Amino acid sequence: MFRTIILLNILFCSLKIMAAEHTIDLSQSTQVLKQKEQGMFVIEVKIKPQTQLNEEAPIKVELEKSKVFQFTKTLLGKEDIQKKEKSSFQFQIPFQALATGKHEIKGEIRFYMCSPGACKVIKEPLSIKIEVN
Repeated sequence: MFRTIILLNILFCSLKIMAAEHTIDLSQSTQVLKQKEQGMFVIEVKIKPQTQLNEEAPIKVELEKSKVFQFTKTLLGKEDIQKKEKSSFQFQIPFQALATGKHEIKGEIRFYMCSPGACKVIKEPLSIKIEVN
């Protein structure tokens, strides 16, 4: 029992440290728009100095299909990155709102980060609320 608690504590601390090595910023996304108007879903990943993006591994964004939002693409990869710098990369995904109300865009991003001694896959949920007038 005691060993299990210690192992869970180590695992929790490791996950917390890895999460602190990057941030995902959706704040540049369109959050209010009119029906049939085009918006932009912006996903920016910022990587902290002690880690780096594994350039050879895949990067994927998968958006949930929606009856409210029409996307130009729902599955994106490295070739769809709009801005790339040493410590960040960004996807810009155009969408159109088909219905009024408060709705949510959901998806997932997957990429690989390396720190000295190890590389790990990062899977993060994406979610942003959009108000359509």
